[in-house]
Amino acid sequence: MNNIYKKLALLLILVFMGAGTGFSQQTGSITGMVVDRDTKTPVQDATITLFNSNDSSKIGGAATDAAGMFVISGVPYGTYKLEVNMIGYGTAVVRGITVSSDKPNANVNTISLRAGITETEEIVVETEKSPIEFKADRKVFNVEGQMITQGGSAVDVLKNIPSVSVDNDGNVSLRGSTNVKITVDGKPFGLQGQNRSAILEQIPANQIASIELITNPGAKFDAEGVSGVINIILKKSDNLGYNGSLQLNAGTQDKYTGSLNMNVRKSDINAFGSYDFRRFNTPVTGDVTRYNYIDPSAYYLDQNTSATSRNTNHFVKGGIDYNPNELNTMSLSANYMNREGRRNSRGNSLQQNTSGVTTSEYLTDGGEDRKGYTLDANFYYQRKWKETKRTLTGDFTFSRNDDDLNSFTKETPINPVIPDPLNRQQTNDEKNNNFTGQIDLVNPFSETMKLEAGVKTTINDIDKDYVTNDFNYTTNQFAVNPNFTNRFKYTENVYAAYLSYSGSMGDFSYVLGLRGEQTNTKGDLVTTNQQFDQNYFDLFPSASLSQKLGKTEELSLSYSRRIQRPQSWALNPFKQASDPQNYFSGNPNLKPQYTNSVELSFIKYLNTTTITPSIFYRRTTDLIQRVRVLLDSNVAEVTFANYAKEESYGGELIVNSQVFPFLNLNGSLSYFETKSDAQNLSPGLANSNSTWSGRASAMLNLPEYFNLMLSYFYSGKITFPQGNLDPFQSFDASISKDFFDKRLTLGFRFSDIFNTLNFKVNIVNDRNFREDLSFKRDSRTAFFNLTYRFGNYKDNKPTRRRRPTEQQQPGNDGFGF
Repeated sequence: MNNIYKKLALLLILVFMGAGTGFSQQTGSITGMVVDRDTKTPVQDATITLFNSNDSSKIGGAATDAAGMFVISGVPYGTYKLEVNMIGYGTAVVRGITVSSDKPNANVNTISLRAGITETEEIVVETEKSPIEFKADRKVFNVEGQMITQGGSAVDVLKNIPSVSVDNDGNVSLRGSTNVKITVDGKPFGLQGQNRSAILEQIPANQIASIELITNPGAKFDAEGVSGVINIILKKSDNLGYNGSLQLNAGTQDKYTGSLNMNVRKSDINAFGSYDFRRFNTPVTGDVTRYNYIDPSAYYLDQNTSATSRNTNHFVKGGIDYNPNELNTMSLSANYMNREGRRNSRGNSLQQNTSGVTTSEYLTDGGEDRKGYTLDANFYYQRKWKETKRTLTGDFTFSRNDDDLNSFTKETPINPVIPDPLNRQQTNDEKNNNFTGQIDLVNPFSETMKLEAGVKTTINDIDKDYVTNDFNYTTNQFAVNPNFTNRFKYTENVYAAYLSYSGSMGDFSYVLGLRGEQTNTKGDLVTTNQQFDQNYFDLFPSASLSQKLGKTEELSLSYSRRIQRPQSWALNPFKQASDPQNYFSGNPNLKPQYTNSVELSFIKYLNTTTITPSIFYRRTTDLIQRVRVLLDSNVAEVTFANYAKEESYGGELIVNSQVFPFLNLNGSLSYFETKSDAQNLSPGLANSNSTWSGRASAMLNLPEYFNLMLSYFYSGKITFPQGNLDPFQSFDASISKDFFDKRLTLGFRFSDIFNTLNFKVNIVNDRNFREDLSFKRDSRTAFFNLTYRFGNYKDNKPTRRRRPTEQQQPGNDGFGF
């Protein structure tokens, strides 16, 4: 393992070496070549004139040499257009040229002039996106085409995002907190449920364009999510004409994926669609060791399990965009995911007394069949006013998530032999309907000031029907066990409105916001006729201040108040039994938790490098957390409770460096301190923890030979009041080669090469028990990848802007508020 740390250290050193290559340089260059469109021969002495895109001022120029080549040096960072003129030829105007710290040397490639005409031809340059973009309220990580996730899922993509941690069980946390809101294109997509990690694993990585991190959201955003919002942006093509791609992946341990993507764009209509298939076979092992300090006869318990899961998923998405004119945009789209899974397991349970004598031992065979689907349908409309630049948008989404689970548990006693061992069958039918409707108005008062306002309604309806049947050895048939059978209905309606005012004075800018949310919830435990309601209103202020310190530096300070409402599974008080020694139940008395968060960030743009350090502080009251308690000498139960408070503070550093045109390095380091106080539950139940995480990646692009990507991640120990989560780490690598003018790509990906991605939790209760839990999934895998692109997949013609997204126009369409 020492070699891993040496490689990580070397990689980070290279990042900072890259950071030091250009502290003083804030200019770049523009290069290209001019040829005759018909003969393909170089055009000598063509006049190249460079203009600023913002004010059309002339910046410089050049003339082509005998080879048709030109170079314009000393170009300040900015966005430009080129005019190319030559006697006897038409004029070509090249727009969208960007010279920046991420890409100081812009290459417009080949410009073709048509002889014998006087018309002007418009050309739009397709520039490569930087791996990381820093915007006013978020960080955007452009992951499209990342080799390290070929054949993977959204979980694999999130593993490579700074500030985000994903453990071996697929649980996602942001800056050490699992209370993070995750959306797809700003929509819920069934990700509020208990099976969030399962749905993330079913979203294909090749369908993801970018990941947005909003760690301190403003008033436009939903107040839900203590540590912020992770928004997954799916791909969507703007190319004119017909284009598409086919991708096939095969991995070790029986893993296969396939994807077909198609897009047709003509004039003001764009139609798109895709189909993804995924079949994964995943071995899993687990072990639970418990020391019981209450009952000497049941002092030691060891449970080990080995299982194999086989999941098959189908993911279909499609839609149509219509732009009748430059003032109106409408879009209709839908995503559908169908999933089937089967899991078989065998476990051994051994119990001993304080003398080491076995008091109980038995084998457990189990299995489950799961079927379900997620449907997400959206209608979007935008209206603009040319004179006032006012914008009105409406966004309406309906989501349905349906899961059916059939499982069985059968015990075989070894010692002592009993005549009626447990033989249990369970079914769980869960349906979740979600509707969101929102309307937003953006009203600019001037070029520097604007007022934004909006309203939103969210209706969430959940129905869980859980039935347990135990085998009756007297009647030789299964009968309902009322102690573990229940039906739970839950509705949560949130009505919101917000105001946000933004402005700037010179290099200083600000955004001030206030959001109000009325929450009405109702829980109905149908089986026992128990009902519990909660209705409450909250105000959520937010503020963001930004000061440019120069052309290449910016300082920002932000504040927000957030809420985390109890989820339905955390409220249902009825017990579920995974086995006779482990129960799970919710707590209907849970209260929402509230968090106040402050963040200070600094951005430094260098010639080839962007450096972003930041520090943050969060204070949470009534923290919702899992609690594990010992019910008797044999049974432990997981439930939920409100801790008195939790404080978390820390910092992170993100560095992205284009050391050479063919080499990109980026790395991040995060450190945070967490202090949890649960003494309201039990005296002395408090803990503090300082931990750190780091990641580094290198992308080597040598188109004539191959493309290589290396990625390493480490997460330190995380402590909570009842125990801690051990460190975990992973090292991945990927290599690919393009053929036939990039129409065909072949690649190999290797994940968790050293098989170090483990999940281990240590739970300590000094008075009652101590417990160690460990789980290991099949994380060391190798994938072969084939991608074929067809149709007009490259197009340099200007296109009309499609429906704006938060990624394109942050703050203008009301996403996610």
